Amino acid sequence: MDPAIRGGVPVITGTRIPYAEVAALLLDGVLPERIRDYYPNVTAVAAMDAAEFIDHIDGGEPCA
Repeated sequence: MDPAIRGGVPVITGTRIPYAEVAALLLDGVLPERIRDYYPNVTAVAAMDAAEFIDHIDGGEPCA
């Protein structure tokens, strides 16, 4: 998290894409391998990391 990038919102490393947006796609049923259809700079591994990060923060159920 960096206050200079999107006001400190957690983003995928090396991008300005918020973790929550990627995790939401996974929750909506988008496969990790298809995340690049929406965000070309986000790998399937980074998408899964985003889901794990959100689960850790929210203490919720696993995303995928």
